[in-house]
Amino acid sequence: MTRDDFARMLPSEITAPIDIVLGWDYFNYLNRDSIICLMAYLSQFFKKGSFLYFITATNKQMPDIPMHFELGRGDRIRYKAELSYLRPSPQYAPRVLEDMMPSFSIRRLSLLASGFQEHIFTFEKHRDPPKLNVITESSLIDTSLRYRVKGTPQSVNAGGS
Repeated sequence: MTRDDFARMLPSEITAPIDIVLGWDYFNYLNRDSIICLMAYLSQFFKKGSFLYFITATNKQMPDIPMHFELGRGDRIRYKAELSYLRPSPQYAPRVLEDMMPSFSIRRLSLLASGFQEHIFTFEKHRDPPKLNVITESSLIDTSLRYRVKGTPQSVNAGGS
């Protein structure tokens, strides 16, 4: 997806600077160029010190579709993953992600017991995004091969209450 694609899909009536974006696990489902385009688009709405929160998979496999997240009580986040299909995980390293988003710096990283890496980035200042690879529309979203988990479709509900 290009920056213009994200501009059409995301809210256009943003008038105040954004304080925080909860990206959840969506970065796992975007390739490098899509992440660069998304962050180039969103960065125009950030102010110095704004936060970007997301998690990435560190395991070799991840659910085929993004998980469902809910804010729980206190500092808990609950999530539910449908595990009928798995796909290879991009396993983005924190510094690789930081290189894709030069306007942001790593504020905090935490490896969670679930095998996910929690990222908190802060917006520093507008910088030019990295150069994109030669891309085609079909290459903008990661369409890695997926495969069915043995047995019947199931889901996992993890996290606190």
